[in-house]
Formats: sequence, structure tokens, C-alpha cells
Amino acid sequence: MGRFQAVLSVFLVALVASLAGAVSPRETARQVATALDSLQPQSAVYLSLADQDLNDAIATAPEYAPPYLALGRLKIEQADYFSAAAAFNRAQVLGPFDPQARSGLSEAKRLSELLMYFPLPYPLRVFRLAEVPDGRQPGVFLLIGTLSVWGPDLTSVQTYLLDPEVRYYTWHGAGYEEAFRTWNVAGAGLENPGEVTFARVQVGDLQRVGRSQVLLVTGWVGADWVPTSVDIFEAAGGSLRQVLHVDSVFPPELVDLDGDGRVAVRTAHFVGVTMPHAAVGTWFDLYAYDGQQYVRANDLYPEVAEEQLQRMLDLDAQYPDDYDVLDHVAQAYTDLGQPERAAPYARRADALRATWLSAQPGG
Repeated sequence: MGRFQAVLSVFLVALVASLAGAVSPRETARQVATALDSLQPQSAVYLSLADQDLNDAIATAPEYAPPYLALGRLKIEQADYFSAAAAFNRAQVLGPFDPQARSGLSEAKRLSELLMYFPLPYPLRVFRLAEVPDGRQPGVFLLIGTLSVWGPDLTSVQTYLLDPEVRYYTWHGAGYEEAFRTWNVAGAGLENPGEVTFARVQVGDLQRVGRSQVLLVTGWVGADWVPTSVDIFEAAGGSLRQVLHVDSVFPPELVDLDGDGRVAVRTAHFVGVTMPHAAVGTWFDLYAYDGQQYVRANDLYPEVAEEQLQRMLDLDAQYPDDYDVLDHVAQAYTDLGQPERAAPYARRADALRATWLSAQPGG
């Protein structure tokens, strides 16, 4: 079959699927690629279902390259680098000049080779692996843990990574040597500390200072929240150092509020302890890089602080007896450099907190 006939066949198959109400291979590939581009959590269940969707798309249109590209990226997310290489290789056969296929295949092959350097005793396994440029001597970032399978639930068996730890290796002549290790991931803000169902890793010069940083997002998917631990590590002098560790009720966002190419990390937590759960508010904290570490920096962004103050005041108008809301109104005024306006709210919060705690059993 010639190239024109193959393309026409793919188009007709996709058209028939579309008319039948099925999701087209193009849309399936786009949806998966979009999900993998974000820092939103991709649990083992999601990855398994997306894997099946992509394979269905490939069966529907085997000569169409985008599902193979998406499958390659998904396999990298699953740390299945050999399968990723196979998917990218097929995408390159179908599109020899596609830069995504070429770069994806190169990355998958490189990660497959690196994985061979790190054999782990059972039941430990590599959950995420990434190269971290550090001058001319790249290091290797690993997220390691013990996999535990629980289920079945309503959709599929769920996979947990127990007691995750970070390791960093650098090359020394004949092999890689461990240069850094920490268990300070998946923090106390999670309902099940030390137990995660998803992990995302992003490597780059986030602050445009010539040093690579690794953003690690770990957590699990709840019914109406996504408790998350956010860690950032910086490569320096042949090792890593941890420059941020904070918890969030939803995955973080990287925001460039100054337009200078440097990003701040925005986290979230719920506000309100005495109101109905459905009415709780959300408070955002911004963490900016000060050259050494990430520090809370809400006071550096007055427009953000002003908007947040208004939301807290609106919440206070509805629930004037909630001390947690009053605490955050006070914090918002403090962030705006108005401590004299914060003080009355802080005093009200202290009085209401004392009353509430005394009314609790054993208070």
C-alpha cells in the first residue's frame, strides 16, 4: 500500500469511528498528551486506563503516529523505558522527520541504559528516573520505593509507592556513586504519609540562574482533594540540596507573576474549621527563590495578596465565628504590610479559638 493510500485508510477509519460515537485516535492521543504535560496527578489507575485507550487507538489506526508518541511519553511516566523506546521507534518509522519521535526515542534509549546502572534489591524499584544537568557532569535523580498493590476498587487495582525516597547519583570514572539521599518526601500533610499513588518529576533551570532544579510532586487522589507534597532539589557541586518541602491540598502550580522567566510555586490549603465542609475556602501561598532556597513570598505580590484578602473578608462575612477564617484575614493584612489592621482579627481569632477548644471533649 502506498503512502497516500495508507493516509487515506487512516482517515477513513478515524472518520468511521467518529461517526460511530467513539473517540478518535487523534483525540485520544491529544487528551493523554495534555494530561502528561500538566503537573496534575496521574495515578496508576489513570495510566493503566490511558494505556488501554492508546492501544485501542493504535488498533483502530495502526499507521497513525500520534498515539505512538503519546504512548511513548506515558511509558516514560510509568518508568517502562524499554516499552517507551519501542513506541517512539514506531512513531519514527511512521514519521521519519518528526522531531518529537526522534527526541523521544533518544530519551527513552538513554533512560533504558541508565536504568541498568541501578539494580535494586526486591521489593524496591525505581519509580521515577531523570537526568539532571550539573555543568558538564550530569547526575541521575531517582525516586525509589516499595510498590504495594491494593484493590480492586471501582475502576482497577491501585498501586501505592510505600516509603518513597530520593537518591541522586553522579558519575565517577567506572560507575555512578550515590551523592545524596533523603526520605523527606510525601510529608505530614498527606493523610497517609510515606504512601503515594502518583509522582511527577520536572527538571529544568526554573530560576534562570544556570543551575538545574528538580521539582518532585507526590501524593494521592482523594474524593474532593489531592493531598500533595512538593519538593524541590537543586543540583550543585556534584550533589543535590533540598530547597523546598511543603504540603498542599492540591498539586502546585508554577507561576511567573513578574514575567521575568523565573517561577514561584503556588500551593493551597483549606480555610475554615467550624463551617460546613462544602463551604470551606482556599488559601494560596507563594514560594519564591531567594538565591538559596524557596521562601514564603506572598508579601512580594500585593495584587495577589489584595485579591486573597477580599476572599477571606467575604468568607468572614458569611461565617464570622470561624477563628481559622479570622486568622487568614489577619495574615492577608500582614502580607499587605498592614499589621495594625491585622491585629483586631488576630485577637478575635484567639478568643474564638479558646472558646471552641474549651467546648471540645476533654477541652
